[in-house]
Amino acid sequence: MLFRSELGGPKEEHRGTCGYDVRPMLPVLLVGSTIVGAAGGISLWMPLLGMILGEPYCTVARYFFIGLYTITCGCMAYCASCDPGQVPPDHPCVAHLKRSEEQRKLEDVEAGSEDEDDTPPMPDRAHKAWQYPRPVRRYDHYCRWLANCIGLLNHREFMAMLCGLVAIGILGIILDVFLLITTAREMDHWTTSLLLVLHL
Repeated sequence: MLFRSELGGPKEEHRGTCGYDVRPMLPVLLVGSTIVGAAGGISLWMPLLGMILGEPYCTVARYFFIGLYTITCGCMAYCASCDPGQVPPDHPCVAHLKRSEEQRKLEDVEAGSEDEDDTPPMPDRAHKAWQYPRPVRRYDHYCRWLANCIGLLNHREFMAMLCGLVAIGILGIILDVFLLITTAREMDHWTTSLLLVLHL
């Protein structure tokens, strides 16, 4: 099932929250919240983990989270900026799509037929998205958080990004709650506890 934004692109007159169009800000919010969460989490978690578990475990956890955030943000940047997998320019369906609708109707009338049996078929699961001039192979959807289509050439990276975001969320919740319970007994760590609650 294709939504309106996938068939013809977003409407120009669309006004979102409080009269402002927030769609251009969604990629910035996704990247910004991920980076701010990474910086806040690592700077909060690592000193506390060093005190509780010891420096070797803290070093392993630091490199693990830095790697997880780096891979997730890298996949995010790739999915947002790469070609999702348009059909090659020499594919027969591309030449057919380049002709205007009026020209096709005129040719159909001159031929005495309204059917389009001579139309070259598009590849399986290909879809002509509004964002690209050629159909996207193995089209999945348009992601408004990345402002790009998801297709053949960026679907794996998109799934890796989603897995990374889910892992960041789940592990972040576990660490925040664990450190909150651990530091709640000590009255001199109330500022740290407040920061952990805000991060959570």
